[in-house]
Amino acid sequence: MCSTSLAELIICFEQNQITIFAKEFKTKYIRRMKQKVNMAQTPKNEKSQKDGQVRKQRVFNLIILDESGSMETIAKQAVSGLNETFQTIRNAQKEHQEQQHFITFVTFNSARIRTVMNRQAVDCDKKLKWTDYRPDECTPLFDAMGRSLNDLKYHVGNEDVVLVTIITDGYENASREFDGRSIKRLVAQLKEKGWVFAYIGTNQDVDAVADDMGIRSRMSYEYSDTGAECMFNIESSSKKRFFDRLHREGRAFMTEACYDYFSHDESEVEEAEKEPDIVWDVKDDDTSSSAKEENQKECKQTIVESNTQSVSTDTKGEADDDKKSIGLLQRIIKKLTLMLITFMIATTYLLLQR
Repeated sequence: MCSTSLAELIICFEQNQITIFAKEFKTKYIRRMKQKVNMAQTPKNEKSQKDGQVRKQRVFNLIILDESGSMETIAKQAVSGLNETFQTIRNAQKEHQEQQHFITFVTFNSARIRTVMNRQAVDCDKKLKWTDYRPDECTPLFDAMGRSLNDLKYHVGNEDVVLVTIITDGYENASREFDGRSIKRLVAQLKEKGWVFAYIGTNQDVDAVADDMGIRSRMSYEYSDTGAECMFNIESSSKKRFFDRLHREGRAFMTEACYDYFSHDESEVEEAEKEPDIVWDVKDDDTSSSAKEENQKECKQTIVESNTQSVSTDTKGEADDDKKSIGLLQRIIKKLTLMLITFMIATTYLLLQR
């Protein structure tokens, strides 16, 4: 009698285990499918319930630029590149009329952290131009980030888009208000709200610095006139892709764990190989036309190589996700098989006892 009761208990236990594993697999599968459906069905813009008109998607562009003494070497490229970035934002607003762009532009060194533009609305009919750049002193990167992010977050709503771009040429060495831990914590809090961060650096281990701040999207560049020029062109191209994707898909893609601001898909890489999406605006009276053409070719090659590397990284990430899903399914099948065998043994034992 005791043996029969034990066998019945084994069967009951195995049945419960099968139910638990089946529910776990079903929950994870449904969650993944919902994520894909939400990304596919996210509207490009919203309509006001009061008047039925399209509500503008507010996009806040926060740009934090190093103005320390070491930036003097590439000061000309910094001014030219930032003006090209402003033009890219202006063009995006022209092309995507449902978007309303705002620019907050901050420069920093140990003498001052200066807000050049503070949530300035972009006017399609007015060209933005900036020339007041005087590199000097040291690099209080954490203080510049902490102040700028905290100032902006109180003016941003849940449905707004925020793109933060940090550009520097060296390590943090002069902050007094914020440290690495507080910045990483602040970045994590804002990423949970959908903010997108991009870190661009040189003369440093860019991957290590970006990891320490919790920023996935990062780019390193060569510390030279040509390297800075290429970097700003790649950054402008990335901005254009970001705004185009926002127009097509809405905000959902920004919260994807694997999203990288600088990445492309394969079709975009092929287009870049044919004709890079760059507007050249480098004015140098001493540079010949042949030298400019050669410079464009070198930068074009840099962009294509960067895009190809990003594609391989994205493909690898997708492959890893697939492997994890397959591995989970294989473990569940193995467990179910063992449970079925145990169930059959227990059932046979009961029949023999009777």
